Amino acid sequence: MASREELAGERPESRTSSMRRRIAIALAIMGPGLLTGIVDNDPTGIAGYSLAGAHFGYTMLWALLLSTVSLAVIQEMVARMGAVTGKGLADLIRERFGVRMTLLAMLTLLVANTATTIAEFAGVAGASEIFGVSRYLSVPLAAVAVFVLITLGSYRRVEVLLLIVSLIFAATMLYRRRDVKRFFAYSSIEHMGIIAFAFGLGGPLANFAGLLHMTMHSLAKSGIFFTIGHITRIKGSQRIADIRGLTESHPGLGWLLVASVAAIAGLPPFGVFTSEFLVVSSTFARQPLLAAPLVLGLLISVGALFLRINSLAFGEPTGSLAPTRMTKVPMLMHLGLVLTAGVFLPSPLAAWFQHVAHQLG
Repeated sequence: MASREELAGERPESRTSSMRRRIAIALAIMGPGLLTGIVDNDPTGIAGYSLAGAHFGYTMLWALLLSTVSLAVIQEMVARMGAVTGKGLADLIRERFGVRMTLLAMLTLLVANTATTIAEFAGVAGASEIFGVSRYLSVPLAAVAVFVLITLGSYRRVEVLLLIVSLIFAATMLYRRRDVKRFFAYSSIEHMGIIAFAFGLGGPLANFAGLLHMTMHSLAKSGIFFTIGHITRIKGSQRIADIRGLTESHPGLGWLLVASVAAIAGLPPFGVFTSEFLVVSSTFARQPLLAAPLVLGLLISVGALFLRINSLAFGEPTGSLAPTRMTKVPMLMHLGLVLTAGVFLPSPLAAWFQHVAHQLG
């Protein structure tokens, strides 16, 4: 006996295919909006994360993998679309869908941005009151600062200035870390600020310095975490207060840590010194007024590194004095590569960095 769909002249396969097509179209329409909604870490977002964590714990952590991949895909697609066409969102919508749809999209964007702006200033008010500053003072000052940056500064200047602020903030926060692994993790945030600042500054020299610093930091910091992993396993603690006198209790690990910290602090002849010197030189050439705060941020971070390595490596040993049987080859290899790059950068590698730097513009 024929089914109802066959009597109506419609096959079940075609209905299933049509339903799938409709679902795909709906997801295609909803997807960019959903992804854009979760892309920003603003005060309301952070509050939402905190409430979700307090309520669900780690049970929703699996969604992080999916959302990270989705965000990477959509941001790469949007960046490529803007780079190829050289046009903004409104122009592209108008060309494809007409003026009415453009007006609707821009009105929606205006409402969303107004709500986001209110949330940002609410965050300013809440953060300032933590430090005892009245919201009636902090919010107007923040509004004036934002207005001046937007109206008087170019996008590149604002970007570079905010990167400088984030670099100094990360460097200052190093003094508050009491966990040795978190201390060096915050150091990585500071170095990411240097790299982003170099690329934001632009130009062949700054781009070259950013690429070199990215490579040198990766090598030096991975060597440090190898060393710290051995140390915390021996001492049974990650608290800086529990780790003292490593150069006496474990000379190999202690002096390796001292040398690695010297490398990541940008002391010569290590490669990090070369990359940071190029970043500072390029800043003096292109944006002289930003050179002073950049150097200030570097000095703040160097001070924190020296302060911590002094307590970790020297003084009366504390904790377990058991000998280590772990290999030191990975740490020596990473440190050796950073030292070699500081003394002599191979011509093929330098040429490749230069090529990429010119491509970046």
